Amino acid sequence: MRVWRVADGLPSDSVTAIIQTRDGFMWIGTDSGLSRFDGVTFSSVELAASTTNTVFHVTALCEDANGNLWVGTQENGLFELARGARRHFTSVLLDESVTSLAADDRGGVWIGTKSGLNLWNGGKFKAFTTQDGLPDEMVTGVNVARSGTVWITTRVGMCRIVDGRIAPYAFQTQSQGRSPEYLGAYEDRAGNLWAFGDTYLINLAEGKRFNYFRSSESASVRIWSLCEGQDGRLWIGTSGRGLYCFEDNRFEPVLFDKERWPYDVRAICEDNQGNLWLGTSGGGLIQLRPEAAYILHEEQGLPDSPATTLASDPAGQVYIGLQRGGLFVGQSGRFDAVQNSDNLAIQNYVSSVWVAHDDAVWVGTLGAGLYGLRNGREIHLTTADGLADNNVTVVSGGTNNDVWFGTGNGGVYRLIGDKLVHFDSMAGFPLGAVTAMTPAASGGLWLGTQDGQIIRGQRSGLAPVQGTASLAHSSILALYEAPSGHLWIGTAGEGLRCMADGKVVTWSTMNGLPSDVIAGIVEDELRNLWLSTSAGIYRVNRADVDRSLANESVPLACQLVSNAKTVSDPSTISGGVRAVFSTDGLLWFATSEGVLNVDTRNPEVIHYAFPVYLESVAFNKGPEVSLLGSGAPASSADHPFHAPADLRSLEFQFTALNFSTPKEIQFRHKLENNDPDWVDDAGARSVPYGRLPYGRYVFRVEARAPGGQWQQAPNPFAFVVPTPLYIQTWALCFYGL
Repeated sequence: MRVWRVADGLPSDSVTAIIQTRDGFMWIGTDSGLSRFDGVTFSSVELAASTTNTVFHVTALCEDANGNLWVGTQENGLFELARGARRHFTSVLLDESVTSLAADDRGGVWIGTKSGLNLWNGGKFKAFTTQDGLPDEMVTGVNVARSGTVWITTRVGMCRIVDGRIAPYAFQTQSQGRSPEYLGAYEDRAGNLWAFGDTYLINLAEGKRFNYFRSSESASVRIWSLCEGQDGRLWIGTSGRGLYCFEDNRFEPVLFDKERWPYDVRAICEDNQGNLWLGTSGGGLIQLRPEAAYILHEEQGLPDSPATTLASDPAGQVYIGLQRGGLFVGQSGRFDAVQNSDNLAIQNYVSSVWVAHDDAVWVGTLGAGLYGLRNGREIHLTTADGLADNNVTVVSGGTNNDVWFGTGNGGVYRLIGDKLVHFDSMAGFPLGAVTAMTPAASGGLWLGTQDGQIIRGQRSGLAPVQGTASLAHSSILALYEAPSGHLWIGTAGEGLRCMADGKVVTWSTMNGLPSDVIAGIVEDELRNLWLSTSAGIYRVNRADVDRSLANESVPLACQLVSNAKTVSDPSTISGGVRAVFSTDGLLWFATSEGVLNVDTRNPEVIHYAFPVYLESVAFNKGPEVSLLGSGAPASSADHPFHAPADLRSLEFQFTALNFSTPKEIQFRHKLENNDPDWVDDAGARSVPYGRLPYGRYVFRVEARAPGGQWQQAPNPFAFVVPTPLYIQTWALCFYGL
């Protein structure tokens, strides 16, 4: 959570309206004016001539189909900010106090006021009053649905626009609240129509008229604002009770440090990166960022225990094995204990779990042998069934539902139907304890042992992998075969290996690894490499992996994502998979602190493209010249901007709109015909120059998130420092005469 107040540049601590326009900027309306925000700096927007001292109380914001920003105010009418110019509308409105704004896809802007409804159609205003069918002159909300329907709410009822006319919309519901004061209507992505008022939220879709605020809640809650998130959840701002999340017909308060936010939440907006922005009455501007990585706790149904192993099924369910507490299954929101055929939860130390192609779940335990669970049936193998040991260290399977597993006393078992085959030696030598297994794409399995061997398991038996005998002497903790065919190998003290294209590449703390203990390896859908280590969870960009594989002298560029560590216990042999990628796009890591969940779609994890802008230039310390929008001065290589002939200094301002990690954005610039190469600005968003020789120049700026790709501003500034008349060629020739 981040909070900005007046001391940080906000015009006022009472934020009344928030919007993100399609160019990526955030616009913040307050009871003391309007600001544009890039994540670092608030830029005050003058709504009137600078000679006036009027303080504008902003009440509503919207962007029309042409990209123009409309600003509604209390008692000062309506403003349009377009193409570098602004227009002010007052007397043409039914009332100069604007309560709400909404834009349709035809270029129209709907304006709710205290005395009725106006429509701007691009050339003039049209008025709707109670004489035209409005239930009441006081319009409290206007919403243009995705279907194109325009919904209007007033103090005493709702209506909609049908064929250009107002059509009443009546509904009845029990216990609407203390008074039937309608504040707004909203049509969500699923087509459900919601009405919200002083104390209620009602789903008006077919037959679903229900007041979700019960009487026990309504006494202290008043709804002020509503926003639908990208995931379909409804976020609801209230007075005195902070923020609520509405999902599955249930209200859940959003807590901050286990407490409700004490301020009224008057405005809510979700930006294009999934961050939630809250405007409060007296508490400033708040940004809530979705957590990219978090440890699952009791709230998700998991006991307090180190996680030992993971597996996922095609439906997106994740199985979690624990050191204490047994096996759990679920998704990111909720997990439940897995029970055996006697409805008893498996309480043992779970060392490994595998979901077979026939949906059977195979569970290896330390002390209780092997369990197989499918459709209410159970197989339980112990020493009584021929196992040499009840400590099953690892379990995996092939493409034909054969089950392979290893035990602590050494040797490997293969279960084919009801037939159990035991391999206790390889090439005439005793086989040590197997500590890692993973299916091979070409059939069979890859196996890693406690003494560092890499083995190939097939129906015919076991065989050492050629060229790997001297790879490691530490235990093999992780094996992962990537879709590219590369086999990744994690060890318990000798770093990371990769078998690729007939060679083996090795990394350690000497060439980029944060730790030589690699307990989990997985790739995400973009083929970025993820490592679970004793120093935390790290991510390596795909491009950096390819670069290091092509040139072994290039260190592996590892980026820390979480400090959650995976520390292997040398006294316990456990070979379960500790990193998996589930079908819903989430990464899961078994760590010593519990299960870590990482959303790979979070901007803090995956560096999406973001807008980069050259904002302004100032000559000779004079006023800034805006370089944004159609109001910027003409500037191109063929038609450069003419700087002052007496140019003594100039300064460029630039920005990048990444609201998840704004202060981590890196910039670089280049002034062509002056700078021989790109100049690194680190996090600075401006650069000054002194006197420049006469000639032509082009200023360019680029930005990137740490580890991301450079992105160039689309508006380079071409300018010329003109040669004074008295030293131009013709003048010199004249002097010579």
